[in-house]
Parts: sequence; structure tokens; C-alpha cells
Amino acid sequence: MKVVCAIACLVLSAVAHGKPIEIWQCQQNSYDNWSNILVVATVEEGRSSGDIAVAGVTHVAAFQVQGFDRRWDFGTKDNPVRFAFIIQPNGDAKYYDFGDGSTAKPSNFMFCRQRRVKKT
Repeated sequence: MKVVCAIACLVLSAVAHGKPIEIWQCQQNSYDNWSNILVVATVEEGRSSGDIAVAGVTHVAAFQVQGFDRRWDFGTKDNPVRFAFIIQPNGDAKYYDFGDGSTAKPSNFMFCRQRRVKKT
């Protein structure tokens, strides 16, 4: 029975995850030649979820547009909105770790560019 539940969860998670409609690549400096991508952020169809991929780990995130900014919230099982990654329209990005609190200062700054999504 546990195997059936595990397979069902895998299938449902794959179906629930749409294809990206936005892809953002981020690096440490705006003047680099884009050979050292640190973060890739995606927005999925429906614009309510996406992914944050960094250092070989991909985090499923809640996505929203707040004013002009794009925001991904993600976290842990115990604290699902512990982290935020926010990209401004000019490509400036900030990463926040809220820990157990409700406020935080950005701990990482990056520069991002939007990449074209390949149509299939």
C-alpha cells in the first residue's frame, strides 16, 4: 500500500507542476559574461508557482507579482515561507532568509536577465 501511495504522489506532483512560462537567470554581477549563473528562477503556467534552482538544489516556490516585482517564496516543511527571492523590473534581485521572524534584510544581491522560453 505504501508503494502505491508513493507512486500516486510522484505522478500527482509531476502533473501539478506546469511548464515554465518565464525563466530568469541570475549571477553575482551585472558586468559578467553570463558564464557563471548562480540562480535560475522559473514561473509556471497559472503564475502562482515556480522553481528556484541554486547550487544543484531546486526549491518549489509560490510565485506572485507584487507591484512591479516578481517574488518567489519557499522554505522548509516546518516553515514554507522562510525564504524569498525577489526580482525587480531592472533585473536587480535580493534573497531573504526570514528565519523564524517576519522581517529580514537581504543577504544576497544578484543581477538577473529573463531568458526566452522555448515553445514546444
